[in-house]
This record gives sequence, C-alpha cells and structure tokens, in this order.
Amino acid sequence: MSSNILVAGNNASESFYWLLDASEIKPESSAILSQNYFAFYTIHYTAIVLIVTSLVSCVFVIISIFSGAKKHNLDFSDRFPLYVAIGDFLWGVSHFIDHLILITRTIYPSSRVVTLLGVNLFFFLG
Repeated sequence: MSSNILVAGNNASESFYWLLDASEIKPESSAILSQNYFAFYTIHYTAIVLIVTSLVSCVFVIISIFSGAKKHNLDFSDRFPLYVAIGDFLWGVSHFIDHLILITRTIYPSSRVVTLLGVNLFFFLG
C-alpha cells in the first residue's frame, strides 16, 4: 500500500480510503467530520451557491414559459420544460433546506428530521 493515500480517521481500516471518515456520521453528532472545517464549509457553501443558481434558473424558465403563454395555447412540448422546472425547483428547495440545516446547526439532524427530509426529497425528485 502506498503511504501517500489519505486514510480516514484514526480507527479506519487500511482498505477504507476516503478523505473523511464516514463512520463519524451519526444522528445528532457533529457534522464536521474529522474536525475538517474547510471541507465542511467548502462543500456546503458550494452546494448552496449551485442550488440557488439552479433555483434562479428554474424561476427564469417558469416566467419565460408563462410570459409566452399569453400568445398561444401551449402544447405538451411547450409545457414539458415547465414541468421539469417545477420539479427541479421543488427538489432544489428541499435540498437547500437540507444544507441550510447542516450549516446553521453543524450537527446531523435527528432520525425523524432525516426521515422527513428523505421523504420530501423522494417526492420532489419525481
């Protein structure tokens, strides 16, 4: 085995090669794995920026479709991007809430909250 491969945590097995130790993920425990604040905030702030970009794009698509709907009736091929944008918007809101919870609390939510977020993502994923 190479000595320059990052091994997760102190108690990780030698065959488990991750940057962060996934065994630290437990409900209501610290979301900052291995005390790696840089990775935690980089991952979540990048995700929030990309999710907000997606939400703005969805709103733009929805507005552009409705502004063009005044001129003529929309057939299915005209409405399909609307359906995709609405589904993506709902999923993005749900995913944004997930990252916002982790950023503000810096601990993993309880099992009930995780179940609620999981069901929410399942229905909004389509």
